[in-house]
Amino acid sequence: MAIQSNKRLLLELDKHRRDINKETINAKVDDLNLEKLNPVVDMVANSRAAYIGALMKLSNSRSDTGPSIKEMDDLKEKREEFEELVAATNALEVAIERGYVDIISAKLSMGSEWTVPVFPDTDLSHISHLVLLWRGVTQSLVKSLPIIKHFDVFEESCF
Repeated sequence: MAIQSNKRLLLELDKHRRDINKETINAKVDDLNLEKLNPVVDMVANSRAAYIGALMKLSNSRSDTGPSIKEMDDLKEKREEFEELVAATNALEVAIERGYVDIISAKLSMGSEWTVPVFPDTDLSHISHLVLLWRGVTQSLVKSLPIIKHFDVFEESCF
């Protein structure tokens, strides 16, 4: 009996968590599709490029004394910006995966329309399709940047 009560409580807690997250996050985030996510992808890609570009610039202008404090501060600032954007984007991805944000129709690259219905208290596995599309877009955008092209950065995460 105690085990069933515990499981029931955990199920209710999970539903409550999902409901609160959906209500709270959905109030602050417009309905999403790939078109609305592109600026996020661009911003993260540009931040990554700026960070790696600063590193390459630093290595090309290297002196025997090493980088200056200002150069290191600049590199650190770019890294912190990039890492913060990655963390925020990963939080957005989790929100999409868990159905906390509403998804609207999206045009696929083939030109067909794809609609993801989001219903409370249902299996949210269909959200994974949007996440896969999101990852595909981020990979192609980021890898298209000249400085990123030679880095294989998409092993575990889309960022």
